[in-house]
Amino acid sequence: MGLQFIINQLSPDEEIIELSNIFKSMDQDHNGVLSRDEMYNAYLKISNAVEARKKVDDMFLKVDSNENGSIDYNEFLMATIKEKKILNEQTIKKAFNALDNVCIIRIMMERYLRMR
Repeated sequence: MGLQFIINQLSPDEEIIELSNIFKSMDQDHNGVLSRDEMYNAYLKISNAVEARKKVDDMFLKVDSNENGSIDYNEFLMATIKEKKILNEQTIKKAFNALDNVCIIRIMMERYLRMR
């Protein structure tokens, strides 16, 4: 759950749509994951070769959580949203409140079912 829950529940829809479009444009072979080469080519558009290679290496170290040599959509979302600092204290509080509400509803449903 954690960070992915916050992303899915609380990030502005337009932000997710924008990041989805960026991911799709970077995914040159349309296989749903980003390879090192695809990331490198994207970074080359905004930086020099040395800087692009460093950014890609850093990204893979931080983001490729299953260490399969590619970055899937969820890994990409978590990394870019975290990078853009969308997850501020207010957003985290909203996420915890949402989780609290889910827990309260679950407890109420369990109590109701026991009463039957």
